[in-house]
Amino acid sequence: MSKRRVQRLSDLLKEELSQVLFQKMKDPRLSLCSISEVVLSNDCRNAKVYVSVIGTEEHKQECVTALNAAEGFFRHELGQLSLKFIPHLRFYSDHGAEYAQHIEDLLKSIRKDEDKE
Repeated sequence: MSKRRVQRLSDLLKEELSQVLFQKMKDPRLSLCSISEVVLSNDCRNAKVYVSVIGTEEHKQECVTALNAAEGFFRHELGQLSLKFIPHLRFYSDHGAEYAQHIEDLLKSIRKDEDKE
């Protein structure tokens, strides 16, 4: 399948999963949780769903566990889309925002060191 088609399907899945998460999920463990990225395999049968969670590491792990347990519900909801295959979903914690903040802090410390000299 073409890369463009896979990317478009990834974007569609991200939108749909986000809507299901915000509108239909009632699990309190999923508070402060959002879908940040969906990466589809080339055959579109498997999807890695990256989730951004605000909170402690324990809360992040609970959120990912709850989402993986609800994979069947998400797949059922995605069944309303007219896709040839509904991908198997696997949820992972996205640490991108934390990493960006770490880099920003490092750059600030370098600037402070340069100003002192």
